[in-house]
Amino acid sequence: YSFDHHNGLVINSSAGGSAAAQLTLPIVSRELGGKGSFTMAGDYFYYEGVGGKIYQAPVSNPSAGRFVYQLPPSGLGHGFALSSLQTDNGRAVLKYHTGGVTMGADHLIWLKEDGTAQEIDSGYSSLKIYDEYTLRVDHRFPPSTNNLQIKKNNETEYIKVGDPDYSFGLFISDNGTTRSAKTNDDLYLIGDEIYVLGYEGYYDNDHSAATTGIYRVNINTNETVRLCPEEAASFKIIDEMIYFTGQNQFLYQVPLSGGKAELL
Repeated sequence: YSFDHHNGLVINSSAGGSAAAQLTLPIVSRELGGKGSFTMAGDYFYYEGVGGKIYQAPVSNPSAGRFVYQLPPSGLGHGFALSSLQTDNGRAVLKYHTGGVTMGADHLIWLKEDGTAQEIDSGYSSLKIYDEYTLRVDHRFPPSTNNLQIKKNNETEYIKVGDPDYSFGLFISDNGTTRSAKTNDDLYLIGDEIYVLGYEGYYDNDHSAATTGIYRVNINTNETVRLCPEEAASFKIIDEMIYFTGQNQFLYQVPLSGGKAELL
């Protein structure tokens, strides 16, 4: 595919070495540089056009784009809120920020296939939507404990899960003198178990020995289990294996059931 300021996104597909199709989406070129956001979910493309408008276009007929959402003004006197589009478990999700860094909020909008839109979260958080449940990690500043939440998708209120003495969804490092925290969006629900980064004892006086690790949290019992002693800064789950890195960027793997981590 290619992108330029006149044609937007151009995707070429080929079959048997010959060009089979070409499509062009009129993705906006932003005033401050760069191209607008784009994703594909189900049978539709979603993209940002001119005027802060988000469009939906069928993959089978990309020229038949329809307007589905209007971004708010940026608040800077020109342009519109900086946005991103992503596909989360088959759903098109629009994200944008309003207000200042501390007092503002991130907005997550579910762009449905029928052309309607639904706000699914507002604030500072990580969100993961599954068929039956939605997972949420509260990332408000300053970092807090007891910040892992879940709700059934036919309900409106979240409930907190996991050990309340833990901070979840953060990579927290501590050298005994200073401590820093960085948000992390790695979040999985497999059966009745959530897999997420965790840190124990954020507000304890003696926390110099604590490290961030990968935890398994049972949504029914709140049991919170660390899967291996190695420090983890981010992770991905593929099949029955967890791949993760720490501050040193070395790559490890550990079974989904936990145990001894292997340096790759």
